[in-house]
Amino acid sequence: MIKGSTLENLIEIGYASLKDTDDEEDSYLPDIKSECKEIVEILLCDVDISPLLKQINSLGGTDATVLAVLQQTGKAMQTLLTTSPTLDTRKFAVKCFHGAPRLFQYWLRTVSLPDIKPNYACLATFSLISFMLKNGPDLPASDLLKIQSSDKKKAFDIIVSFTAPRALTKNVLTKGIQSSNPLLVVETLKSLTIVLSRFGTIIEKNPSGEKRKYAAEKLLTKMPDLQVLLAVRSKFDPYTHDTSTQLARHHNFVVMNICEVLCLFANTLPMSFRTVQFEWIKLLSDSSVTFLSAPLSLQYRLLTTLLTINDCYNVSRRYEVIFHSFICTVMAFNMLSFLFHSELPRSPTLCRAPRLIMRSLRSYLIPRTTQSTN
Repeated sequence: MIKGSTLENLIEIGYASLKDTDDEEDSYLPDIKSECKEIVEILLCDVDISPLLKQINSLGGTDATVLAVLQQTGKAMQTLLTTSPTLDTRKFAVKCFHGAPRLFQYWLRTVSLPDIKPNYACLATFSLISFMLKNGPDLPASDLLKIQSSDKKKAFDIIVSFTAPRALTKNVLTKGIQSSNPLLVVETLKSLTIVLSRFGTIIEKNPSGEKRKYAAEKLLTKMPDLQVLLAVRSKFDPYTHDTSTQLARHHNFVVMNICEVLCLFANTLPMSFRTVQFEWIKLLSDSSVTFLSAPLSLQYRLLTTLLTINDCYNVSRRYEVIFHSFICTVMAFNMLSFLFHSELPRSPTLCRAPRLIMRSLRSYLIPRTTQSTN
């Protein structure tokens, strides 16, 4: 068996940057570098030749030999991503993970995050995690079968092992989005967005309602509170600065990402809105004039987010949730004003907005009564 240290040495030689030199004694280095790189690519990417990948993809996941190979290959993969932090290397790693999904699962379990601070190391790690989650392999068919035959706790463990890195805890996510640095906040929100998207994709393939509900409620305990997200929206208010300034653009970008996360919460974890005490119209602005001064892309994102949240509350009636904000007369009329005065193109999503708002307003003003037909 190839030792892990040997593989890591090959990576360090093959992917290290060479300094320009006129020394003839160093003229052979590019050839050695190229040969080492070729060996690494075969060992980590060629599923037909690589003895490492053959063992990883073999049956018997509890076998000690397979676990040892996973450990040394996973460590070598992390060395590769650290030695050569380039886009090409990330793409190569994704290709390796698609050839051996269990290696991806192991990487998610072992990848670590530095201290959550607005520095290069932290931002680069968040960026790497987002890239791998976005482009990494889906849950293998064999694991989907395990989910169907396992109890709900075991099923959740399988789902989350392909959904989020173990290091991406609730405290880490909360600390990231509470930062005053917009870059760190955005990178954290991107990671959160992709985690929720992957979870939603996987959970849709599971037909069991009980397991889906359990998995969603369990994942919710690992996510930051919605109140924290809404507080971030207040901190990065897009209306407090001149829209042409760089600071305003940073705030707009943060709010756009918050909207995306809120929509995913509404679609994937609707029960998270049960205890939220928030007047949702405040996502827009105190006045239609201020709201309409924002870029059209932000106007569109905020309005469609409110519609998604409205749908979430309508669907979540089984959780005994009442959407007080959307049946509030003031809120309804304000939102209608925003819609009618905005210069946004009339997309199908926005065209249905006035009808939904009026329906909610009518149900508030004219409560339904149950009448006997006998």
